[in-house]
Amino acid sequence: MSERGNTTHSARLDEELKHETQSIVQGHGPSHVEEFRQTEPLPDDTDDAEVLEASGVDGGFIDADDPIVHRSPAGADDVDTDVVDEAEEER
Repeated sequence: MSERGNTTHSARLDEELKHETQSIVQGHGPSHVEEFRQTEPLPDDTDDAEVLEASGVDGGFIDADDPIVHRSPAGADDVDTDVVDEAEEER
């Protein structure tokens, strides 16, 4: 019997792994063996407004000195509307 060089996997599993990594090794682009592992691209300025809204990354930045940042308790599930109203009045 000839030495395969790998005693951890069976010959069948070695062939599956070889097939999965073939596109990475050859450099033809990402493998589509397991599509759920591929990341989705972030939206950019060429996307529709609907795509940006659905992604949730189109909001503005909050200034760290904003009073609402300091008054909101960390890990709070609900927002106290009184605190939000007071912070907006202070702006």
